[in-house]
Amino acid sequence: MSTTRITTALTEQWRFQADPAGLGTEENWYESGLPDARAVRIPHTWNVEQGLEEYHGLAWYSYELQIASDSHFAGEDRGVPQA
Repeated sequence: MSTTRITTALTEQWRFQADPAGLGTEENWYESGLPDARAVRIPHTWNVEQGLEEYHGLAWYSYELQIASDSHFAGEDRGVPQA
């Protein structure tokens, strides 16, 4: 079986939202999306964002990855390991 490796840079088109009230989990942002997110590039430091210079708290990042339906990853949920 022949395989082709496709690589994609995951530095652009991320969405970011601070969550000072801790509502993200309760409101299922992981399923419904971030309601007031702004576009950012990774690596990202929220302390450079206006209004977040001194922020220390919860925040969410979201990225949508498109995988072709004929890919061997299609339909599989492998999860994302967290450090």
